[in-house]
Amino acid sequence: MCNSIPAAMKDQKSFEVIVQDCAPEKKEVVDKLVQRSEARIAEMERKKCEKDTRTSVYEQTDYFNTTFNYQKQQIESKLLNAQNVDKSGLISYFDEVVRDFQDLQKFLSDSTLFLPTYDIKKGQESLKVLQEEIQAAQNDLIPKKKFAFKNKKKIPNGIKASACLEKIQLNNVNEPMSMVKLCKCGFKDMSDQNLVKFSDEIEKQDVGLHHLKNCTIHLYGAPSTIFISGLIDCHIFAGPVSTSVFIENCTGCTFVFACQQLRVHSCTNCYFYLHITSRTIIEDCKELYFAPYNWTYDGQDEDFVISGIDRHNNNWNSIDDFNWLVIGTPSPNWLLLDEEKYQTWN
Repeated sequence: MCNSIPAAMKDQKSFEVIVQDCAPEKKEVVDKLVQRSEARIAEMERKKCEKDTRTSVYEQTDYFNTTFNYQKQQIESKLLNAQNVDKSGLISYFDEVVRDFQDLQKFLSDSTLFLPTYDIKKGQESLKVLQEEIQAAQNDLIPKKKFAFKNKKKIPNGIKASACLEKIQLNNVNEPMSMVKLCKCGFKDMSDQNLVKFSDEIEKQDVGLHHLKNCTIHLYGAPSTIFISGLIDCHIFAGPVSTSVFIENCTGCTFVFACQQLRVHSCTNCYFYLHITSRTIIEDCKELYFAPYNWTYDGQDEDFVISGIDRHNNNWNSIDDFNWLVIGTPSPNWLLLDEEKYQTWN
């Protein structure tokens, strides 16, 4: 019979011996002590694992902050140095700055898997400020006339040019970075039309598509970058884009293209048929649908070679939503299309 129970009992086997030696009326008390001991051990293990995980996350976060801040400072240094660049080289200089900015965006996107929400939001805010600084620097240093499309609108008689310029600038406050890029070709302010650009027009050029409604656009060739904003109910087909595609404020559109990087902002009910070598980034979007690139045309193989895009590397189903930071739970703002729902093109 068990007359007493030791005050400090740490070992599970010791408890088992006590249980075997105790009378039935004492067994219930001993069982409770066993359960309490097991719970204590489990809690210690949980805290140890939690500590190890927290240490790992802190190490990753420290690496991210150090790298992110360094790359950001490098871009800021280039912006300061832009004033010393010859005017003939400013466009290519800012192209390099924008590529660095895109790399920094991707670094933040790739790091969201382990970063705390606070650090992600802080990084997003820093990128927004940095983007505005790049835009401001381009506006100051590159002549404004170089940003206009070839089909410039005439200034009405009786209206001062300065007033028109001020109005244009105000209207473009919310436009994507494309408005401060040199677009060699593009389409703007059209509706209900079939529009085409061929390889000799767009190869290695920046293309801008702005304020189009119910249009079908075919871009044959390998453009450098595509900037898209304000499209409604349009279909856009493009060959392989050497660098990036930026899309903003579009509704009810279908985009079919290959590219290195894709950034989508403030779009609703749009379909994307992609060949992309990095992860797509979306922000402030909903009802987006994704499928693999499935448009073909004569000369497409040559365009892929010119663009430098790897045809064997397609991350069409890898999407990062900056408005959905819940790890392990899919974002409600986008879906992968079922194969039977893929559209085909003539």
